[in-house]
Amino acid sequence: AWVRADQVSTTAATGVGEITRVDSAGPPVITFNEQREAHADNMTLQGNVSSGHAVKDLLVYVNNRKVFFKSNASNQAAQDSLQFSVRVPLDMGVNTITVVAREDNELLSRRTMIVNRD
Repeated sequence: AWVRADQVSTTAATGVGEITRVDSAGPPVITFNEQREAHADNMTLQGNVSSGHAVKDLLVYVNNRKVFFKSNASNQAAQDSLQFSVRVPLDMGVNTITVVAREDNELLSRRTMIVNRD
């Protein structure tokens, strides 16, 4: 049912608690150089992780094997970002490379790239 505008009260509601703002910064953002094909048995993956809050650490997996870990705990100057450059081993054929960046134990981002080594 419709209610006419003159029947609606625009004063503050009673019995409503204080509203708490939820931080909308979101999970870390992962950027890296895209590569679809490789001829060597490894490649260099370079990128950056940025966040509205401190980035805790970064992990890189190739075909579900952890090949790299970097902590940001000791970096006091740039805690909201983390640059990385890692030599990634490649198997023959299809390789699934996944980068995981964690802000804390509950908030993380994941970005995956497929690289075909011939």
